[in-house]
Amino acid sequence: FKIMTLGKALDTGAANFGGQMQCNGRLQIASWKTISCDHGAHGLVDWDQAIAESCNVAAATWALNMGREHMIELIEGMGLLQKPGLGLPGEIRGNYDFEDYSKRVQLATNGFGQSLNATPVALANSYAALANGGVRMKPRLIARVGEKPTEVAQAGRVVSKESADELMRIMVKTIEEEYGTGHSLRISGY
Repeated sequence: FKIMTLGKALDTGAANFGGQMQCNGRLQIASWKTISCDHGAHGLVDWDQAIAESCNVAAATWALNMGREHMIELIEGMGLLQKPGLGLPGEIRGNYDFEDYSKRVQLATNGFGQSLNATPVALANSYAALANGGVRMKPRLIARVGEKPTEVAQAGRVVSKESADELMRIMVKTIEEEYGTGHSLRISGY
């Protein structure tokens, strides 16, 4: 979820392309709530490192800088609160508490994907939008029935093309760089 938060922050000007920040490992949000990074203090990180090292402090900071209204736009734009619309029985919507008693804490934790519920289909659909230049398509399971293709329809723009391209580049760093949390998933020659 951090990558999507960064995309929206880039689009709203709450984060700059090529930006960096200091991560001390903790961020005090309220008198009773501190955001922590699981891997401790990251120090000075650029956005490549913040994503590759899964920095909660950076994601919470991006969310707080862009504000609640933009975060809700992102969550709704990603289709996380809608039924997937695949035509399967038992489809459900995501869940978001618009009346949360601590909206600041909710916003900060939204930055790294907490304080909301979403279906796996909705999340996968949102990430597919990045590979599609930032445009989310309506999810579908079947490409064609016989010779008749099923409808391919846009569901809306999640992030700008410029941000989507940057996010795709950054996500590769999570696996390619030794500091990335996904470096053990590298496949030789790919």
